[in-house]
Amino acid sequence: MPEQRKRPRHQPPRQKIINRSNWPDHFVDVVVPWILRRAYPDRPRGYTVTLPAFRNCNTWAGTATRHDQRTRINRRFTFHAGFPFETSYRKYANMPVVTIRCRLETFVLIVAHEAAHGPVHYKHADGTRDQRTIEEKCELIARQTVAAFREAWPNEIRPAIRKRILAAKARRARKAARKGPDAKLAQAEALLAKWETKLKMAKTKVAKYRRQARAQERRIAASTGPNKTNEKT
Repeated sequence: MPEQRKRPRHQPPRQKIINRSNWPDHFVDVVVPWILRRAYPDRPRGYTVTLPAFRNCNTWAGTATRHDQRTRINRRFTFHAGFPFETSYRKYANMPVVTIRCRLETFVLIVAHEAAHGPVHYKHADGTRDQRTIEEKCELIARQTVAAFREAWPNEIRPAIRKRILAAKARRARKAARKGPDAKLAQAEALLAKWETKLKMAKTKVAKYRRQARAQERRIAASTGPNKTNEKT
């Protein structure tokens, strides 16, 4: 029986980061997964974070849509232009205060707050939703994430971002080298050597099969020679 091929196993959806913002990909691809590991460690497979396009990096806010599936970061209000500054959730009073020292921490604060909406759910005994408590818990998680980011930046996050930058530069250099005149000359010489080898092999094969064809013709002529003809008569 012919061997049956194994069917490929179903691949679960992977985490996706859609970056349409001005933040560079080498920063987003490192920092967003790092934030999610702390703010939403039990997130489902296929969780999506969308960073839409915006004009001003100082203008940021977050909106968590379908918390169990994806987080979309939207613009809603403007942070102070000067750093450091203290900020808190503006919709409710007496919310946790977070100290922001740079623009990177504003990014971490917003993404962590919105990602924390996934695991944070709170309802009263009568089943009504307590939005203030939910936002307060998300703000506390965001504040802890900002503090962790501040400690991890010099030895963990920044080297990872630098590694991605250097890898991207190396890829661009290799791509540019492949398009240069020296690379094209080397490619042409390699193709020439390849096809010269194929031509030599083809000539050898042609000579071989020509000899075989002539030998076969001689065998046929010998088998149908005059002696065979006399025997039949």
